[in-house]
Amino acid sequence: MSAIGADPGHKRTKGSYLDAAGKFTSILSSRGNPSFASVVAYASNGDVLVGDDALEYAFLEPERCAQSFKLQLGTTEPVLRDGSTKTARECTAELLRLLKRSAELALNCVVADVVLTCPVKFNDAQKADLIAAAKDAGLNVLRIISEPVAAAVAYGLMTATDPRVVLVVDIGGGTTDVSVVRIENGRIEVIASDGENPLGGSDVDEQLWALLLDAVEAESGTRPSVKDSPQFFAHAAPLIEQAKISLSAGRDSAVAVAHNGHQVTVSFTLTQFQEIMDSLIQRVMAVTDRTLAAAGMNEQDIDDFLLIGAASRCPYLRDKLSEHVGRAPRGEVNPDSAPAHGAASIAANELRQQGRASSLGHQTIPTPGVFVRDATPHAVGCAVLDHGTGDLRNSPIIPKNTPIPCMKADEFYLEREDQTTATIEVLQGEADAKRDECLTIGTLKLEKLPPEPTRTQRIRVEYSLDRNGMVHVTATDKVSGQSVSVSIDMTNGDTSSSDQSNTTTATPAPAP
Repeated sequence: MSAIGADPGHKRTKGSYLDAAGKFTSILSSRGNPSFASVVAYASNGDVLVGDDALEYAFLEPERCAQSFKLQLGTTEPVLRDGSTKTARECTAELLRLLKRSAELALNCVVADVVLTCPVKFNDAQKADLIAAAKDAGLNVLRIISEPVAAAVAYGLMTATDPRVVLVVDIGGGTTDVSVVRIENGRIEVIASDGENPLGGSDVDEQLWALLLDAVEAESGTRPSVKDSPQFFAHAAPLIEQAKISLSAGRDSAVAVAHNGHQVTVSFTLTQFQEIMDSLIQRVMAVTDRTLAAAGMNEQDIDDFLLIGAASRCPYLRDKLSEHVGRAPRGEVNPDSAPAHGAASIAANELRQQGRASSLGHQTIPTPGVFVRDATPHAVGCAVLDHGTGDLRNSPIIPKNTPIPCMKADEFYLEREDQTTATIEVLQGEADAKRDECLTIGTLKLEKLPPEPTRTQRIRVEYSLDRNGMVHVTATDKVSGQSVSVSIDMTNGDTSSSDQSNTTTATPAPAP
C-alpha cells in the first residue's frame, strides 16, 4: 500500500512517492521523464492520449487536444476547439489516471491515496473539481495543500533546530504563489499567502508569440490565427518553448516557420527577452511585497528563501528576485519537483496518522513526522448591501490569512420586525469585493420565521474552514431553532446543502 503526491501543473504534471528508504522519487513517464505534459488528446478514432503522446498528436489534430486547462477547473467551459464539451475536470482526471498507472507500475502495488497540490488562490469550486477529478481517476484525496507549502516540506526544513521563517515564491506556467511560513519543531505554519492567476511562464510565451506573429504577418501579409491555421500553431509551439529555454539560459535564439507560402525566420534577442521578463518580475515582486506586508514582516525577517517552479530556472529572474529579497534561494531540491515531493511526504505522513503506514512489499516506508497548518488565501463572508453604492459586497466572517482549520460565527438582526424569511449568500474572495468578483459558495435561506416583538440578534451564522480550506456554513434562527447549511462535499467535490434554495439573493442586516 502506498500513497503519492501529485502536482497537476499548467504545462507539466509531476508526481512523487517515498521509496523504501524514505527518499523522494519522481514518478517517471513511459519515456523516462520525471514529468508528464499536461495535455490530453481525444483522437478521431476514439483513442484518448495523455501526456507526451498527446503533445505529439497535437501536430495532427490540434483542435482535439486540450492544453493549459488548469485554471479552467471549477468551470464547465469546454477545453477543446472541436465543439465537444470536454471540461478541465475530465482532462485532469486523465492526467491523474496516467500518474496513478505509472506509479503502480514503478511500485508494483496498488496506489489508492493521493495528496494534491494547488495554487494558493484556488477557490472552493476549483478545489472541488480537482477532488472530483482525482476520484474519477480512482484516487482517494487525503489532503489538498498549496504548492508553496508542499515545496517547503520537500526542503526538509522541519528538522532545523532553530525556528525558521521561510519565504516561498512559486512561479509556474500559469500562476505565481507566495507564502511566508514559520517552521519549528517539525511544524510548518503559514503566516500569510497570496498569489496571482494568471501570472507565470505563459505570460512570457504570449509576448514571444506576439513577436513571432508580428514578424510572420509582416513577411507573409496575413496573420495566422488558431481557428484558421491550427497546424501552424501546433508546429510553432515547441519551437517557442525551445526558444524560451535558450533565452532563459542567456542565449539569443531564432525560430523558423512557414505560413501562406512564406518561410520566415524570427530572431529573439536576449535584450528583448529581458524586457519581457522585467514586466513579469515586477509583478512577482509586487505579490511578494504584499505577502510580506500581510505577514507583518520585511526581507530582514526572512531566514530562508525558496524559489520554485519552472520559471525559477531562469538566471536573470533568479538574480533579480535574489537582489529584491536580499538573499539567494536555496538550491538543494529540484525546483520543478519540490511541490510533488513535499506532497508525497505529507501523503505518507497522513497514512501513518491514520494507522495505515505506507509500505513497499512487506517493508514499511520510514515517514518523518510533519505537521502542516495552512492559512486561507481568501476572505470568506456573506453578501452585505453597501448603502453608499448600492452594491452587494463581501463582508468577511473569516478574514484572509486566518490559520485553518478554524470556525468563526456572527449574529445578525432581521431588517424588519415582520420579516419571515432571511437569506444569507456565502461568498469567497477579497474583503469588501463586489459579489460578482467573488465565488458564491451557496445561498442559505431560512423561511417561515416566527415574529418577535423586539428585534434581537436572532440569526447566528457559523463559518468553518477545514484543513483543505473548504467552506462549511450553517445559519440558525435562535428563536425557532431552524437551521440550514451549505458546504463542499469532500467525497465528490460538489457543493452540497440541506433544506435550502439557491435562487434568492438577500442579506440579513447587521446590528443597527
